[in-house]
Amino acid sequence: MLFPPEDDQPSPGTPYGLQKWLVEQYAALYARLYKLETVCLRYFNVYGPRDNPRSSYAGVISIFLKCMIEGARSEVFDDGLQTRDYIYVKDVAEVNALALTSDEPSLIGNPMNVGTGKECSVMEVRSLIAEQLNCSTDFTFGQSRIGDTRRSCADVSLLSESLGFIPEYTL
Repeated sequence: MLFPPEDDQPSPGTPYGLQKWLVEQYAALYARLYKLETVCLRYFNVYGPRDNPRSSYAGVISIFLKCMIEGARSEVFDDGLQTRDYIYVKDVAEVNALALTSDEPSLIGNPMNVGTGKECSVMEVRSLIAEQLNCSTDFTFGQSRIGDTRRSCADVSLLSESLGFIPEYTL
């Protein structure tokens, strides 16, 4: 799913997506009722050095790294051509700092997509990691997972316009 601008009304297709949207609604309500200055940051696929590959929330980057370092076989769900917008944790920290210190009134009580605006397939990520480590391991294709989206890429127009943010890190 290519994510539209933040002001488009979302239609969550999974319990996880619905829960995230409801939290945004609570934040907006608190902003209106109690004059709290809330900011909702919609993080896309965050990766970084403390991503635990054994966690049930682990991303493909840490899982592929672990498997390649250990010489283990990895599983690629579906056909591996599904895309995600991967953003490095240091870039996320920068966005957090910018959002917390911003005087931009349009941010208060409203969501903002936090990503790079670039999509990369799971198989491309796997190839990049193998290239950087100068190794490769076997993998198998697994079943599609319920609720997985085929394409995911952030519209980062508001992020760059309101905060002047440009990602420093790339895959």
